[in-house]
Amino acid sequence: INTLAGLRIEQDDVFRVRHRKELQLARSGAIDGVRIDHIDGLRHPARYLEALRSELPGRGIWVEKILGESE
Repeated sequence: INTLAGLRIEQDDVFRVRHRKELQLARSGAIDGVRIDHIDGLRHPARYLEALRSELPGRGIWVEKILGESE
């Protein structure tokens, strides 16, 4: 696959830049939470969710995961 871009989301500076708008909207009260798609593509999905939770205390985090027959 050569049409996709990857981000080093585990790096703090990349995480903060990538989620700047969502975190701003959550802190202002404009949104109640975020929905995350394709978390299974991350190297450390639990660590990512922990970082997101620390930035969004009291806000919802919904994770989409479509399970196939072999999962």
